[in-house]
Amino acid sequence: MDWFWDDNSNTYHQGVASAITKVLEFNNLVVLRDTFTDRAMLQSDRLITSLMVNGDIKIQQWEREMRDLIRQTYRAMYELAVGGRENMTQADYGRLGGMLQEQYRYLHNFAADLADGKLTLAQAQNRARMYIESSTQAFERAQAANYG
Repeated sequence: MDWFWDDNSNTYHQGVASAITKVLEFNNLVVLRDTFTDRAMLQSDRLITSLMVNGDIKIQQWEREMRDLIRQTYRAMYELAVGGRENMTQADYGRLGGMLQEQYRYLHNFAADLADGKLTLAQAQNRARMYIESSTQAFERAQAANYG
């Protein structure tokens, strides 16, 4: 069965809008959010390994790919909280853009530390994971904006 967003209750429902439906409880939504971020953290681990261990990519490519991963993760978190891309407003895109710009500034400093050899593999993986973990702020801010 499909899930749909109900604007009146700001919740996901299973079924069709014209019938009695099952509400996706908030704790289940959080489980979905956390599962998604766990998978994104595995991707960030692979990027660090490609850079630091395998030497498959250069620092500039790593930074671009991390930016993409951060953007995708933040956007997915925000969209999950507002009921999907079709519910995004200009204000939502503005909030999301502001969060991303802040993360990109931090990421650039991280890339400089990596280029300078200041971090061990474990330190780099932990730091990269923090960017993905921080994507939950997009979820929380979207929820707060959604409820006013």
